[in-house]
Amino acid sequence: MTTTYEVVGNAEDIDSIIHSVSTVDTPMHNLARKGKADGILVQWQQRELAPPGENARVEGADAGAAGYTATEMLNNYTQIMEKVFEISTSQEAVKSHGRKSEIRDQGTVKAKELKRDVEYAFTGDWDAAPNGGAVGTARRMKSAGYQINADNRVDASGSALDKDNMETYILDGLQKTYEAGSQVDTVYLTPTQSRIWSDIARAEGRTRDVKGSTVVNFVDTYETPFGPVAIALSRYQDPETILGVDSDLWQVDTLQKTKLESLPKTGHAKKMMYSTELTLKCLNNKGSFMVNGVNYS
Repeated sequence: MTTTYEVVGNAEDIDSIIHSVSTVDTPMHNLARKGKADGILVQWQQRELAPPGENARVEGADAGAAGYTATEMLNNYTQIMEKVFEISTSQEAVKSHGRKSEIRDQGTVKAKELKRDVEYAFTGDWDAAPNGGAVGTARRMKSAGYQINADNRVDASGSALDKDNMETYILDGLQKTYEAGSQVDTVYLTPTQSRIWSDIARAEGRTRDVKGSTVVNFVDTYETPFGPVAIALSRYQDPETILGVDSDLWQVDTLQKTKLESLPKTGHAKKMMYSTELTLKCLNNKGSFMVNGVNYS
């Protein structure tokens, strides 16, 4: 009897689909407004109104002293990002399982990786030092957390995050932004934080009101004294932070749109590069909050 163990030349059984577990979740980028940058240093202005107070004048009196509410200049640097891949001409010519073209396949992969890197620049390392660059030094933008006003930061370093203090931290942040005149619409949580949040929701007997959305993974709607807030999952966010944002006060300005370019060929290979240059603007730094120093032990 002849079996498969003796026969040479049987066809391979290889799935024609390449399966990936690395998803592309970019909620901060998706919800922010979009704009255009005209230089490597992007600047904008914010203004804070004078606090309300007693205002009564005597009938017939002359006008009082004139006042002026000044603006404050804010800025951020554009950051160049790239993903490079190189495929030999032989590899492009041979028949491969799961893709017709190695160049096209790698192009798709690198485009997704670039999007993830952009989101990480926004939320992944909140206190990474920004810089304007120099010869031999890359420019680095300010992250979302770095741009939030220090008065709107809630310190959570005193104890491990749990369902008893997590809601307090978030409410403290919401109160800070509300008193500053803003209305936070979204709170971003990491996967670990979202599990703690689910314990809070269950303890309060709430049912999850999940929005049908293809761009942001909303996991809950939170009714607060300061208005309803969406709770969203942020996959690449710094685990030491919780972010609460007014989405209308964040903008992504692009200097160089994402593009795929062929680099000069010097041999039997084709080298390609995906690149972009952009920055993140917090249009008013008291319109959002951050819980920082989050720890789990």
